[in-house]
Amino acid sequence: MLDPVLRLLNLLFALSVPFTHVGGYVTSGLSVVLVWPQWKRLRAQPLFLWLLLFVLYGIVRSALSSVPQIGYRTMVGYVGHWLLPFTLGFLLRSPDRVRHVVWTYLLTFMALVFLSVLAYYGLFYPKLGRNWYLADMGLLKAFRSHISLAGLCLTSSFLMLSLALTDRSVTRLQRGFRVAATGLFLGGIVLTGSRGYYLAAVASYCLFAVWWVLRTGRWRAAAGAGLGIAVLAALLYAAAPVVRERIHRAGPQDRNVQERIALYRVALWEIQARPIFGFGPGQGVRQGEYFDRLPEGLRDVAKYPHLHSLYLNCAADFGMVGFAVFLIVWGLLLRGIWRVFVGGEGFVRSLACGLFWGLVGVLVGDCFDAVLRGPGNAMPVFWLSGLVLGCDPRPTAENAPGA
Repeated sequence: MLDPVLRLLNLLFALSVPFTHVGGYVTSGLSVVLVWPQWKRLRAQPLFLWLLLFVLYGIVRSALSSVPQIGYRTMVGYVGHWLLPFTLGFLLRSPDRVRHVVWTYLLTFMALVFLSVLAYYGLFYPKLGRNWYLADMGLLKAFRSHISLAGLCLTSSFLMLSLALTDRSVTRLQRGFRVAATGLFLGGIVLTGSRGYYLAAVASYCLFAVWWVLRTGRWRAAAGAGLGIAVLAALLYAAAPVVRERIHRAGPQDRNVQERIALYRVALWEIQARPIFGFGPGQGVRQGEYFDRLPEGLRDVAKYPHLHSLYLNCAADFGMVGFAVFLIVWGLLLRGIWRVFVGGEGFVRSLACGLFWGLVGVLVGDCFDAVLRGPGNAMPVFWLSGLVLGCDPRPTAENAPGA
């Protein structure tokens, strides 16, 4: 009885979350009613328990903070963006169903990015509805911020590339389609104009290329792929004047760079002031006394909703105690996904490989931003992670022999 409902919720999540996180809230929230029949299996998953610990610590820290309401709202966000999507994906279990919902998500998001690229070059409507922008002010948007879109495109590019390189069941035509989709997502990153994610894409793809060459010895193919990516980026750079201007002005005098450095200084002052437990969830960005230390022309950076670095923001909010739990959560996540790649097979194995490298890229990108705090990137990432870890081939406390 519950299995068809679970399949439907995952499918609706896959169809809706590329367009709006509201669909993700509804579908992953409804998954709570399905938890009890599989509670023993969830309880045996260390990542789930550490996610619960992170949430509980945040709630307690909120209660002891100067403005508890802000902390509670922030922790509701972490529950909705991290814990519930992970649970929804983890409960699915079946590799065949995982394949179905992942392809639904990837094809839906790919169609949205394709229409956005057309809109960027005036071949489709750039605005649909009141505030639904496919492209705006010379930057690719796809109904979200350009930085959030860059993070999603980076993750999706690795998913498609891995499905092209490691899935042995595909035909030559299918492989070509997946390579072309990888190019579309990489081109989307260029058109977002997100310079932080330019660095993240270069760093993660260089690491991936080194790993791939060491693993397969196919250095010529890697060099050819790198040349192809460089040519694509150069062509898009030439055809995107706003992106070109953003790259040219990058440097110490750029206002965006100065604002980020100012926010990092505030974060470091706050961490130094309260290193153990921080100021409370969501409250690091609200400590006016530290913003007042900045030069007068930079004090308006207090308008931002976070400190423009996932790690500094987390340390300022939660302190070193919470930051340690945060690191354990992400360490378990990456280790678990890699374990599925090493021990898995078929589509799920390819998915695990792509997701691992996509997460590496986004975690590098969040040195300069905090997209993994918000729904746009966090919900798909934790949902996909749940799908992968739910198919972990290694025995758990629930299914081990003799259990």
